[in-house]
Amino acid sequence: MMPTVSIRIAALTFLLASFTLAAATVASAAPPTTVTETVYAQVLKVEPLHQPLTQCSLKAKPSHSQGLIEQLRWDFDNRCPADRSGTTSFAVTYTWDGRTYTEKLSYNPGKHIPLQVRYR
Repeated sequence: MMPTVSIRIAALTFLLASFTLAAATVASAAPPTTVTETVYAQVLKVEPLHQPLTQCSLKAKPSHSQGLIEQLRWDFDNRCPADRSGTTSFAVTYTWDGRTYTEKLSYNPGKHIPLQVRYR
């Protein structure tokens, strides 16, 4: 019975050594390279997000009899933004790789949105 036990121990030792060598080979292998690519996802919906408008306080404009300086001062004091819509960002819903995502962007991307995708 002794020879069978020693053969089994030898076989197990060989398997253990093989497994240890294989594990060391995998651990020392170079990490996979990463590739970054730009893809274009289809935009489903773009919704403008409205921010509160800045308040413009309009005082009564001075008459011509009060002088040019008072009229110019009124023009500078009562300046309102040219863009009165208040829109500063957009909620963009798009689809990519079978899933639907929504992002907040500072611009309207149109029909397609560029995405940076990393592959290994």
